[in-house]
Amino acid sequence: MSKKIKNVFEKIRKKINEKGFDNIQLGAYLFISSLLVVGAIYGIRAIISNGKTAATRMQVDKLVTIARNYGSVNAGQPNGTYYGLGSYVASGYVPGSTSSLPENYTASGVKNPWGGFGIITNAVNGNPYMFSVSESGLPEDACSQMANYYSLTYVASCSGGVLTLTGE
Repeated sequence: MSKKIKNVFEKIRKKINEKGFDNIQLGAYLFISSLLVVGAIYGIRAIISNGKTAATRMQVDKLVTIARNYGSVNAGQPNGTYYGLGSYVASGYVPGSTSSLPENYTASGVKNPWGGFGIITNAVNGNPYMFSVSESGLPEDACSQMANYYSLTYVASCSGGVLTLTGE
């Protein structure tokens, strides 16, 4: 019995292989396949972009936390809470130090997924009671999205692919 079933399937397979596609069927198949490939590429790009935005947002959160912690430790300084923050971060992470800066923080800042840098500065507009966090090299859509996200808590702006947050 199994040989008979096997022979039937063999005959069907041979007939399918002999027939092939006509031009209309082949064209429709190629069109549908190309639509699926384009959709997959677009979806993958969106996933990657969303991942980069999320990673940059986490980085910004860490930089804000570093600035806020610095301000808490130095609260009540005669020159201002964030006085000295700029020089603190300017040299970058120093191995073996008790710095709260991430290990990948250099004098240029922390590199973000788009190739720009995140930096912390103090004395915004001469006010030592304020700090600023900037992320450069961002695509305009990601920059605008993050500015909207942070605008509830900070003064947030986006210009030329640079996100700037100002806080007290």
